[in-house]
Amino acid sequence: MRSFVTALERGRDVIGEQSERIRQLLAAAEVSAAGLGPIREIDGWVGDELPRLRERLETIDQDLPMLGEAPHIPEQGSMWTGDPLQDPFRWGLLPYDEKTGKSPAGSAKKGTDLAAEFRGLPELSPGRADATYDRILDKLADGQKDAYLTAGFFRAIGPKGMVGMIGRLDGYDKKEADKHRQVMGDALATAVGAQPALLGSDWRAGNLKKASDHELTTLLRHGMFPAAWLTEIARSRVGKPVGDGDGTRPRRWETDLAPLLPTLANNPDAARSLFNSMSREDLRDLFTELNRLGTLKTYLSPLGVELPKPSWLGPKSMDFEIGTEFGRMLAAGGGAYEKGPHSPEAVKFAFNVMTIMGDLKNTDGTTDSPATPMEVAPKARIFMSTLAGAYAAEITEGANIGDTNMTEESALKPFTSAFGMASAFTLSPEDTYRFLKTFADSPKNLVPFDRAMGGLSRKLIADASEKARRTGDVDHLDRVFTALGNVRGFELGAVEKVQGDLDTIEKQEKDTFNFFRDATIGLVSIYASPVKAADFAWYALSTTLSGYGAFIDEDVTRMDQVTKNERAATLGRQHTYAHILMANGFDPKVTPAEFQATCPPGVAIADAKGNLKPFSELAKQGNEGLEAFERWAVLNGMGSDEEFSMGELSSRTANRFDGGNKRGRDRASAFES
Repeated sequence: MRSFVTALERGRDVIGEQSERIRQLLAAAEVSAAGLGPIREIDGWVGDELPRLRERLETIDQDLPMLGEAPHIPEQGSMWTGDPLQDPFRWGLLPYDEKTGKSPAGSAKKGTDLAAEFRGLPELSPGRADATYDRILDKLADGQKDAYLTAGFFRAIGPKGMVGMIGRLDGYDKKEADKHRQVMGDALATAVGAQPALLGSDWRAGNLKKASDHELTTLLRHGMFPAAWLTEIARSRVGKPVGDGDGTRPRRWETDLAPLLPTLANNPDAARSLFNSMSREDLRDLFTELNRLGTLKTYLSPLGVELPKPSWLGPKSMDFEIGTEFGRMLAAGGGAYEKGPHSPEAVKFAFNVMTIMGDLKNTDGTTDSPATPMEVAPKARIFMSTLAGAYAAEITEGANIGDTNMTEESALKPFTSAFGMASAFTLSPEDTYRFLKTFADSPKNLVPFDRAMGGLSRKLIADASEKARRTGDVDHLDRVFTALGNVRGFELGAVEKVQGDLDTIEKQEKDTFNFFRDATIGLVSIYASPVKAADFAWYALSTTLSGYGAFIDEDVTRMDQVTKNERAATLGRQHTYAHILMANGFDPKVTPAEFQATCPPGVAIADAKGNLKPFSELAKQGNEGLEAFERWAVLNGMGSDEEFSMGELSSRTANRFDGGNKRGRDRASAFES
């Protein structure tokens, strides 16, 4: 490089001198010098390039020492053999970054220097503040995306050094410590993903397999690692079945995978690579064992002897709940947190989870005890709801007992319903119901699924409404409301079975609609607002509104209590569906504002903006308020043969949903007989 730069400098000087001499001769002969243009361009190009070449030469001169030995930090008690200081390595020739002008070798040296600076820190009690340590962490954070700096750092510090570095955070403020741990994980992932050879043999998957449970949990807790690298490490811990499964000795699965559950949850590609290659029988046994570990409050040996807390859980700051991480891993592997269409790998993973987790079987390990249904670990249940929400279309198809695939077994094949909804796979009604039961134990666990169903129902109703208005055929709309009613029936059936009664979910509905009442929010605003719709649309669509007391604080003495409740439920449903249909383009012949002029004094069905008042406000007006709504519905076609009239269509769609609801709930209860 040096001789090349020198040659260019001499060449530029010669070109400059000779071109000037030629120009003078041409001028003396009164001849145009235009032909010298290309020569001047060459001279200019060389002049522009020389500064960059000199900068590159300077960088090479600085990096030449790095072609020799580089510092490597000793690690006492490490599982990795050899004395690092006696095992020098060479960076070799590294590429020069033409865009940034940075030297990879220089960046790697910064990483090794940073590692050496850390190991030079005095021994301190974990958690004690140390300005030098904080400065090292900040430098690593700044360079966490630099593949050469991170490779140099982690090659020098080694796995044991990283464990010590993370352990030094114990006692830090949790938020601050978690931020630093995430930086370390991301930095290691950068090095593993971009410069595995430069990183060194200690970090090869084959060597990391030998790490202890605690070391692996600490090293890999954070970061997005290459799937193949992480899968190789995890596969060595999957374990194997024990027992013959024929009754002589029940088949169970022994596994050491629990320490890697948080890592697999953070790296769904690796989880899919690991589990999608297993047979369904093996996967069922493995999930059963991981779920069992997530259910236990104490850790037991296969003989039932209580064991101490696993060492891999380590310090409190690195502790985690097995059930939580197991559930999170299952949801992540199924693509629940990923935007856009699900990949084929995510679809396969989700299909296996949704058809296995609802049918887990427990055994105490004896030959004379039959397997019994096994509940999903409590902390994992909300993640089953999240996964169900990510596949709300598949759940809707599975619960749609009027569709052509209702008698078929679950299958990993796409399906398009009679009303045009595409599903990535098909679930049988029984598998659908079983999976709904995995998270139907509390309103909190139902929230992710209900929110997703709210979003899906809004889309399905909007699409069906547009098609009905365009074609003049309401059958498509009927099928949508019936299918959604089926889903609600399955959901209520699961809740009733798991919780024993519907008191909890009825309270949830009451609280939700109390919000509508207290905030005086009309359902038009709910269905028109994407922010509110996802949270409340499913409740608005699916409630029976039978809890009349949720809307009326005063006792209405003009009606018998039973009649009052039945009438309120009927009118409340129709009121809700009138709002939904108006929000989707079905305009009433007589608007609430126009009808308001015919109302007696003290009775109002329209608010200040001319919209239909919330049902709670109508009900507070007693019988006169309810009758006013009925008269408005009749004026808009209720009871007529006008299928597209607001009054008749709101009554018809409510009946379709309620019919599907009852049929779905009855069908779900039959699975328990």
